[in-house]
Amino acid sequence: MDKTGTDVNQRYSLEPVLFSLAAIPREHRESRHSWRHLGFVPQRHCSEDEALSDLQFYHDCVSFLLDGLRQAQKNPPKVTVKLHNGDIVERRAQLPLMLVMGDQLSQDTLCGRLKSNSGGAGRVHRNCMCSYLNIDDPYHECKKVDLSQLQRLTTYATMSDDDISYKISSIPTFASSIKHAKSARMFLLKKRSMFRSILRHPFTTHPITNAFDGINFGSWSAGIHDATFDDFMHSVEAGMVAYISETVYDGLTKKEKEIVEEITQPLLDDQRCSAISNYPRWRLQPGFTRQTLMTSGERVGSLLALSLSLQDPTVRETIRQGHARQIQKYLDISSESPEGRTKTTMLDEQQMEDKRGRKPPPAPPPAPEFYLDQHMHTLEDQCIRNTLEHMIRHGFQVELLDDLDPYQINQMVWHCVDMFKNTRYPEHYPIQSIDGFYTDLGDCFNLPKDKFTLVKYAFQTKPSKLLKRHRWNKVEGTTGKHLKRKPIKKGEGSSAAILTTNMGTLVIFLEYVLCYHAFCKYSWTLPVFLQRSYENIKAGNRFVVEYFQKLIYRGNNSVDSRFPKIHSQCRMGENTAEMNTVMNFCCETGERLLKTEAKGISRTAQQRGDETFITQTMSRLQERSVLDCFAMYLEEKVKREDSPVVDESDHFVRIHPHFVCYMEDVDRVYALTRKNEPKAPDDQSGSLDNEIIDALKKHEPQMKRFDIYNEVILRDGSRLRASPNYSNSGPWYD
Repeated sequence: MDKTGTDVNQRYSLEPVLFSLAAIPREHRESRHSWRHLGFVPQRHCSEDEALSDLQFYHDCVSFLLDGLRQAQKNPPKVTVKLHNGDIVERRAQLPLMLVMGDQLSQDTLCGRLKSNSGGAGRVHRNCMCSYLNIDDPYHECKKVDLSQLQRLTTYATMSDDDISYKISSIPTFASSIKHAKSARMFLLKKRSMFRSILRHPFTTHPITNAFDGINFGSWSAGIHDATFDDFMHSVEAGMVAYISETVYDGLTKKEKEIVEEITQPLLDDQRCSAISNYPRWRLQPGFTRQTLMTSGERVGSLLALSLSLQDPTVRETIRQGHARQIQKYLDISSESPEGRTKTTMLDEQQMEDKRGRKPPPAPPPAPEFYLDQHMHTLEDQCIRNTLEHMIRHGFQVELLDDLDPYQINQMVWHCVDMFKNTRYPEHYPIQSIDGFYTDLGDCFNLPKDKFTLVKYAFQTKPSKLLKRHRWNKVEGTTGKHLKRKPIKKGEGSSAAILTTNMGTLVIFLEYVLCYHAFCKYSWTLPVFLQRSYENIKAGNRFVVEYFQKLIYRGNNSVDSRFPKIHSQCRMGENTAEMNTVMNFCCETGERLLKTEAKGISRTAQQRGDETFITQTMSRLQERSVLDCFAMYLEEKVKREDSPVVDESDHFVRIHPHFVCYMEDVDRVYALTRKNEPKAPDDQSGSLDNEIIDALKKHEPQMKRFDIYNEVILRDGSRLRASPNYSNSGPWYD
């Protein structure tokens, strides 16, 4: 599930819902013919104030599309199955929903998670309860989302005004007294506000009715939150891998970038190799150091090109000098820029100097803040007790505190302080209990001591003390991170930095990342015992994240390594253990399907309003589906029995050699045409180097004739070439 534009101005977008079977081989599942449309989610244009209602409309549309699946899960249909022995039997089809694939934005939308990705989120990932405190800690053990708890919070947070009025009017005591009814109504409104606040801080969730409620997800206990796995393409290739290359190049000046480009392009772009298609594709056009307009695969190729270019001494030294300068910028934690004194400040100082007759001493710059200080707050004991008491009286289950970390507790309680600042018991509470909504706890309220201690620790502990000790360790040979907030300074330029001047350390890190990427991409080709060595896989994943967090500083205008995609990377080892290989839930197929199943089909649809556009698109889709089925039927029917047998051995491309060389007193070399007609070597065929002829003589001194071929096809289908003039395009030697 993902949205794609169909025109330049993005006025007409399509969001197809495609589905396939999980119980078929992956190579079949990656075929376009294995996917079907469940429908399209219509777009709705609304203002920013209506964002919540827009999200609920989206979920209502998806829920409508899923109604058929709900019915099929409740009443499993009978299907006819042909077994391996040829028997045809009837079976009941059990249809649990296994995976929902998409990018981070679409999956957060499906889970109802707030788009809180710029730092400070109470819950940084839809699948777990990890907060901003541990977002880039690879050793942190995540807790799963408690779906029943989340649904309970949502139930109270989504109460409408009509629901509240109906509940109050159904109780005789409130129906007969306006004063008591008003008190009960204010209580229920405040209860709803509290649960909405808790959903937002720290659960980072919208109060909506989710489209996937009631859908069977099999063994996934958290439903849609478990099924929305982290896609490898978006979270790793377009996430961590992309940020490494961007940081390296962004830390260089314009002149330094030009030097790197001038050396890298001839070094790598002019190489010809038949096996180059087995490696990540790179793009080395002029200006490639800007790292823009690249696919996720090309970003991996960019990292490979960077790793190879660092073998050149000039590139190595240029990048070393550039980031030595950037490290000094990073270590400078002063807040005033070189142009920091504004005209207003200078005018104020001049006025003070005129009045007193002397220049006042400069004000000391503010001390740099720890990065968590802006998000955390302090409260006194009495304020904590008062807030917790009224939260519990309003239906908050205090046991929930055990599932939250100090950062989340701090956020949750802080956002409820103002809500209960002027609340008193029993003046602001209903005169009697309300079944399912309010239970009168009486005057003798005892706050659990252990829960109070948890909240007190969250509010009265210095934020820097909340980090685990290993977070302060540094990689040998690198500059340790100070974890202070660095303001953006005018005139300073880019502040991105690789925190080491040892380029050997950087090269090892790049190679490690590339090896990790290759393992994730192709681990399914390894022996089974290596695929299932999950502890080693998790350890390797932890090292990648830890080195990234220690070595890469993304700049003053960023959240550094504390972004949601790095937590997706932290979870990649666990995801591998769940699904055996990350390629089982990679969106590469889905991204290709967006072009064929959405953009391609809608190309001839009339763009005369959303309804006309989507109706014509679905009509064309129906026609294409029928034609595809018929084409597959014909292809199966006319399959020839005498189809050519695939040669599974190594063989030459041509029947006759490209050159023949006679070893006599005077060596004679002829170029042969495809018809075995000899001719003197010319510009079209190219000429054999004397070095090659001398090597053949030395290797086989008794042989009088050599048949020389320029190209061979290996048994795996790959090719090897050694030609002095390949297709009139110049030499090609693998």
